[in-house]
Parts: sequence; structure tokens; C-alpha cells
Amino acid sequence: MTDPHQPQRPHEPQDPHEPQPDPQPEPGSAARTDAAVDARTGAGVEARTGPAVDARTDAEFEAQVDAELDAEFGPREAPPHLPQPGATIEQAFRRFWRGYARFSGRASRSEYWWATLVLTVVTFVALVLPGTIAILSENLTGSSSVPPVFVVAVVLSLAWLLGTIVPSFAVTARRLHDGNFSALFLLLLFVPFGSIVVFVLTLLESRPEGARFDRAR
Repeated sequence: MTDPHQPQRPHEPQDPHEPQPDPQPEPGSAARTDAAVDARTGAGVEARTGPAVDARTDAEFEAQVDAELDAEFGPREAPPHLPQPGATIEQAFRRFWRGYARFSGRASRSEYWWATLVLTVVTFVALVLPGTIAILSENLTGSSSVPPVFVVAVVLSLAWLLGTIVPSFAVTARRLHDGNFSALFLLLLFVPFGSIVVFVLTLLESRPEGARFDRAR
């Protein structure tokens, strides 16, 4: 407590060269300052480079480009050990031969059934062609001798039939894998009515659990 009778010291002038204490910021002012700096910095960046691009925008753009390319040129081809959804007949037949003896991996329904359709048509032609040539030759020439073209047709037909045995079993095994079934179900083809079971299994849709059969080589 100040004594009223004590003489007061005169006010001393403040030295301008004496360092002044830093003013204490008000509560919350630092946060407001940081937010203002961030806002000004973001506005400056956008003014120089344009609005920030969302990662989802890039993904949507890539998906749109992929869809347009797929619509124009067909779906992009998957690796040989993976299924090809929405495979075209050309892709299916090409993958049928590329996976000649590949019993691992998977094959989509479109990939399997397009290849099976082509295989069935060509096999039918290969079986019918030699006999047709023999009949036409006999009717046209009146001779029962075997024409050379008949021999060529027989050789080509046998080559086709023998050459498609292994890839036919392989693509069926991959189709079973795509439905999450073991390729051992192929053994049912050698028992009565077992082919009906295999036929039904190849009609089933793809299941993600079938990825356990994927093995790139």
C-alpha cells in the first residue's frame, strides 16, 4: 500500500533504444492467424495453378476413358491366368490357344463359351468334311477310288481333333476354377452322366473365392 506522505518519484522518460517486451497475444489469436495464412496461401495457389484436382476426379476420368476404349476396341485383355470378363469371340479363341496346357488360373464364362462355340463348329466341320468330299468325288467321277483331297481332309481333321484335346481340358479346368471348383471335377467326364454335372458347373457365375487357383507362370 502506498504511503500518501511518501514523495512520489517523477516519471522517467522511456529510453527509445531499450528493447520492449513482446505483446502477449490474445487467446485464440494464433489459431486465427494460422487459419488466415492457410486461407491466403490456398487462395494464392489456386490463383496460380487453378482449383485443386480431387483424386476421385482422376479416377472417374480414367474409368471413363477405359469404358470408351472398351466400347470401341473391346475389353482390354487380362493376363493369361486371370479371367477375361466380357471376352469377345476373338479374345476367347486367342486365349484358348495361349493357355494350351494351362490348368491353373481362371476363365470367365464368356471366354469359355465363345471358345467352346468355335471349337464345336470347327470340330463338326472336321468330322463331316472328309465324308462329304468322298461322296462328292464318287458322284462326280463315278469312281470309288480315294481322291487325294480326301486324304488331306482326313489328315487335317485328325490334326484338329488331336490338337484340341489338351486345350479343351485346360480351358474347362480354368472355368471350373472361376466358379471356385476344383479341376478334379474333370474326372466326371469319364463316368456316366458326369458330363452333365460338368456342363452345369461351367454355366455358374464367377466367384471371387476362385482366385485361390490363380498362379502366374
